[in-house]
Amino acid sequence: MPILTTSLGASALSAGVSGLANIAQGVGSSIAARKEKERLEDELARIQRNRGLSASQRAQLEAAGQSAQIGVERATQASQAEQLAAQAATGGSVSGRDIFLREQATQQARQGAAIAGGQQVLDAELAARAEQANRMAQIRAGIGAAESARIGGAAQSVGATAALAGGVIGAVADERKAAEQRQFDLDKLEAELGALDAVELRNAASGSGSPTINYRR
Repeated sequence: MPILTTSLGASALSAGVSGLANIAQGVGSSIAARKEKERLEDELARIQRNRGLSASQRAQLEAAGQSAQIGVERATQASQAEQLAAQAATGGSVSGRDIFLREQATQQARQGAAIAGGQQVLDAELAARAEQANRMAQIRAGIGAAESARIGGAAQSVGATAALAGGVIGAVADERKAAEQRQFDLDKLEAELGALDAVELRNAASGSGSPTINYRR
């Protein structure tokens, strides 16, 4: 009964190792891209939930504005008090109108400082939102790129799996065909040797004659 060798050859093993490496690379790329996409989506959601200034930033700016407002008011009052004192020192009387104008100037200074503080907060708010809008555009572009990379990695792993299956099947078929050819040649040689009679075998053994064996493929 002829024995048929069907073990995989070096080409099949090489195809298998290369195919597995491509599959692993595709899967790894897909997983990394998916994680990056999730990270960017989380960052985008966080920015969208917290547009503009944070509570602490707004509080700091408002506190600074209030401090500036108090400082302007005190400076205005001190300046007006000096003017009234100088006016009294020169013998001038301080009328009710003088007092009214003093209070009016103080109020205007207070309002001006409040407006300036509010404008500072508004400017900071607009700047923060503009920066966040720019960052969100970058994140969305990154999400698109990560999704493309994820799809590409998945496609690579699928393609590599198909290629691996095809390569191994082809290598097995080639190895089987080669084994069948080797078995065929062996059977043919055994048949040709069996056709020699005992005399030819003895002559071949003694060196008096050389049997001729025709090998055909």
